[in-house]
Amino acid sequence: MAGTVELETIASNPVPGGVSGSVTFKIRVDNGPAAYLLVAVPGPVANTTALITDAWERLAAGAGEWITTARREIGENAMDQIEHVVVLMLENRGFDHALGWLYENDHPLVNLPAGPARPPSQANLRDFEGLAGLDLATLTNIIGESPETALVSSPPIRGASSPIAPPQNPHEDYVHICADMFGAPFEQLKRGDIKPANVTMKGYLADFATNFDDAWDPVAYKRIMETYLPAQLPVLNGLAKHYGVSDQWFCSVPSQTNTNRAFLLAGTARGMVTNGFYPYKYAKKSWASDQLPADTRTLFDVLEENGKGAAWMYFWSGNWPPYPTGDWTYVRIMFPRLGDKKYDTNFAKIDDFFTRAKAGTLPAVSFLEPEFGGGATIDATLQKNTNDYHPVQDLTKAEDFVQQVYDAVSRGPAWSKTLLLITFDENGGTYDHVPPPAATPSTTPASNADVAPLGYEQRDLDKDTRTQLGFGFDMFGVRVPTLAISPWVAKSTVFRSPTDVPFDHTSVIATILEWQGIDRATWNLGQRTAAAPTFDLVVSLDQPRDPSDASVGLAFGPRPVRAPNAVPLTYGMTFRLQHAGNPWGPGQDPGTGLWWATAARSLLTYYPQVSARASDAVTLRLVSPTKALGQPVLNNDVVLVVSTESDLGSANVLGAWADSANLYYAKAALATDGGQSWSLRLPAYRVSGEPVYVGDQVFFASLRAKYAYQRIVPEAPWLNSKLGAWAIWTIMGQG
Repeated sequence: MAGTVELETIASNPVPGGVSGSVTFKIRVDNGPAAYLLVAVPGPVANTTALITDAWERLAAGAGEWITTARREIGENAMDQIEHVVVLMLENRGFDHALGWLYENDHPLVNLPAGPARPPSQANLRDFEGLAGLDLATLTNIIGESPETALVSSPPIRGASSPIAPPQNPHEDYVHICADMFGAPFEQLKRGDIKPANVTMKGYLADFATNFDDAWDPVAYKRIMETYLPAQLPVLNGLAKHYGVSDQWFCSVPSQTNTNRAFLLAGTARGMVTNGFYPYKYAKKSWASDQLPADTRTLFDVLEENGKGAAWMYFWSGNWPPYPTGDWTYVRIMFPRLGDKKYDTNFAKIDDFFTRAKAGTLPAVSFLEPEFGGGATIDATLQKNTNDYHPVQDLTKAEDFVQQVYDAVSRGPAWSKTLLLITFDENGGTYDHVPPPAATPSTTPASNADVAPLGYEQRDLDKDTRTQLGFGFDMFGVRVPTLAISPWVAKSTVFRSPTDVPFDHTSVIATILEWQGIDRATWNLGQRTAAAPTFDLVVSLDQPRDPSDASVGLAFGPRPVRAPNAVPLTYGMTFRLQHAGNPWGPGQDPGTGLWWATAARSLLTYYPQVSARASDAVTLRLVSPTKALGQPVLNNDVVLVVSTESDLGSANVLGAWADSANLYYAKAALATDGGQSWSLRLPAYRVSGEPVYVGDQVFFASLRAKYAYQRIVPEAPWLNSKLGAWAIWTIMGQG
């Protein structure tokens, strides 16, 4: 590939201190037709000669980008290389909360758009807008009237104290997200206050404290400021660094699930701001289902109208509402048009997605819906540990789900033609420091306007705006993680909108429909969608990376650091275990140093104990249902933990009761439903088959269905299993 660049025109204007202006260059690639690139020079620079010099320097800084720009100008489209787009929307995590430390120790290799192609709104952005490199003290949140008199204060906290951080589900609805953004309770805000100029992003701490009623617990309050390290969420962070991540993707509405998922598919929520605005007559009110007006159009309607009815499928994980007799799929409740039987073949369970990905038979467009979870705390009555990242789930399961989705597409025969987009519906009250910008509302009735239909009444409908709580849909919600994954995405890419309009969920609609060659003038999905930028710039026009490079993407997290003479752990080898707790900090689940100790008898059963004395430590060994003694123990192996205590006899295999989290010793194969089976894992390195060594830190996750993902924890004097603790153990020699 060869290219030539010629200076075409110069435009300069006198300004204080010199001149400013722009230079237009004529660019030709491979002797093709000419394209033109305008390079703005804000100035002031001394004179026109300096203006030209500055423009050439800006052009050179973005050399790769101008070639790409020129190729796009002459009609080359990177998305022509893509045949399958897969969209996975997860739940309720803010950008800094999940990815804020992604580039703490290095920098992105690629920024898009780059150099002169950046719009003015991005001129002052760093190459990655996370938390590293910021003065965190300037981001401090307080409870009180001023920093000097604050009752509680906290900057963003580096590291999450547990895999369920924050341990209390934050408020996620509009009035509380406003409190997070504007630093004051919603009741104190006037309608005119709800605008980007007033955003401080310093109300998280005070609003989170309202979860606790009158209980005064400053330590618990501060946990809303905790942010995960890459080693704590190695799959999400690993994919973001190995492929592409947008650090300027905002959820569509500063509120919760239903309104943002409506924007993902329809470009509007029809005036809805919080869950439960539009009733669904068959659902319990507590599940906050919403059924939008019957005339609400979606992305799928546009595909159908353009002869692409076979081009899309929606794969779902569970009934909605989420109880055994739940009525239907979530999205077919929300959008009545999709309830028509003619769409039955467009909907399938998530297992069908994995089957199709493995076979290379996915449709052009696939949307994936995870298991929906929730609950105030991990112990809430209705809580179940699901895979959608929603607080307060144990994120080990969510990370496994994302890796499963990635494995399915990256190991399938269509990988070289696939783009996987992973995003989150909203931040759910978890932390981010970037103020959301202004947005374009939809005001034209014929195009899914952002208002409730005439005649519709609801208790918090504002009659003047015909929207819930009077929200004008004229600003975006909080920034959320969004990843673009494909062999056509350059490694360590950070991508942003190529225009002054940032990415939000309507960019998914815009990108898919433009890729499918459907004219924007025919979409009728609202003005927000009509103005939405597309993210196709993240897809390279060059050759894809070697398909085997997908295996590099699987090396999530750091490999353990080991001594040169470290000894591999094998089945049958004896060892001891000492609790290391949370190796990353801060607080909650600290390294107690407790040892897995000798068992105590109660009635006819022996129960494992813990002790602070190394002399009480019990010698253990691992056995495998499928591997012989002497074979190496590998990361993610299914193991049985066996005590060598003579008092136990043959009833020496660790198990968990079917109806509690307590642990006990029993004969092998006595327990059913995985009660004696444990997944042995290295804490941060998510590569199956990695050898485990003496001296490594590991955790044990239960495979019992009812208590899946519960880890073995010391709760002196006993060992138990529970969700919500890092529960790391160090494999020690016999001493």
